[in-house]
Amino acid sequence: MTRRQRSRESFRRRPASVEPRACVLLVCGGSKTEPLYFRSLQRQLKLLPIEIVVVGQGEAPKTVVERAVEMREARRHEVRRGRKGFDYDHVWCVIDVEQPHENPSLLPALNQARDTGISVALSNPCFEYWFILHFADCGRPLIDQDGVMGELKKHLPKYDKAQDVFDALWPSVDHAIRRAKMVKKSHERAGTERHHMDPSTEVDEVVELLRRTAVRPQPQVT
Repeated sequence: MTRRQRSRESFRRRPASVEPRACVLLVCGGSKTEPLYFRSLQRQLKLLPIEIVVVGQGEAPKTVVERAVEMREARRHEVRRGRKGFDYDHVWCVIDVEQPHENPSLLPALNQARDTGISVALSNPCFEYWFILHFADCGRPLIDQDGVMGELKKHLPKYDKAQDVFDALWPSVDHAIRRAKMVKKSHERAGTERHHMDPSTEVDEVVELLRRTAVRPQPQVT
């Protein structure tokens, strides 16, 4: 009897012993810099379950958030119909502030993201500020994209938006994360509103999430 019970147990499928990696959706407002960076990060971390969607250069922040909401709901529908195995675990929009007084859809976009549970990685004035932080502290106002580019080219003189500079940045990513947090804390202590934090970036939060996701082991097939 005991031997027969053991035999039946041996043929039962056992649950996976580890949790699978999270599935992350990144919706980018920029058409070059952000996708280049995150695809290189994806290769560096060997991340498979990550989708990077480009809405398009010049699109309003609200359009980016609306696309993220639309894709999340479409994914949920596919899961319910059995066409996909699982929902997105994390949905992020990657958005630049540029100049807040010229970007009337920015606040509505941030409010919609908050109300619908979408995360936003906001960079002020633009995404390349995240690159600067890999090389140096930089807390003075940069005003606009031209100000950011002037500062970045002190470190990457030949930089342009179509250039993949990931390999030059990655060795210093921990410094960039630390600096990004310090700058945000300084703004918070001063009571500065999120969309007026010039300069600042929240890309560090996405990078930390993806690094945590990367170290979670793949499920074992039994």
